Amino acid sequence: MSWLKRRTQFNHNWLVNQFIPALARFLNLLDGRTTDPEFERSFVGRVLPAWELHRKEALALAQSFEREMSPQARFDRPPLARCNDATKEWLGRLVHELWLVRYPVSQWTFDASDAIRRVDNAYDNLTYALESCANIRSTETLRPLRGLFSDFHQSCQRLADIFSNCPTEVNVE
Repeated sequence: MSWLKRRTQFNHNWLVNQFIPALARFLNLLDGRTTDPEFERSFVGRVLPAWELHRKEALALAQSFEREMSPQARFDRPPLARCNDATKEWLGRLVHELWLVRYPVSQWTFDASDAIRRVDNAYDNLTYALESCANIRSTETLRPLRGLFSDFHQSCQRLADIFSNCPTEVNVE
């Protein structure tokens, strides 16, 4: 599956349209703006741990961006795949190096990796604090941790923004 499809599945289908809205909904519960007893009882045990299941996808996206989005990848598909191996090798390396010079690829990769690290840190801080809570199924008990929930929400939003701002096609200009 292509990098762009994997990004869409992780970032748009899950992070932006499912996980971040669930975090925002829980923050609203903590703030007393809404009530939803079932969601309140299940959030910490069911929704919050989803980050652990999806973080490998985020890491794989950050780590594979340069390789998969490089114009050098075009040499794996027609018409450039018809080039002889020697041409694919030197010309592929050349277009890749030009791409690295023309676009802030290293910055994109660093920003994504850094955002994942920040999400991990916010998640670790939150789950550590949750270990000392008497009742993780009650917003009343969890209200003092609102700042940690908010930090986690903000770090997830930053990660989503970074992935959303990555190029949507292989640039060959």
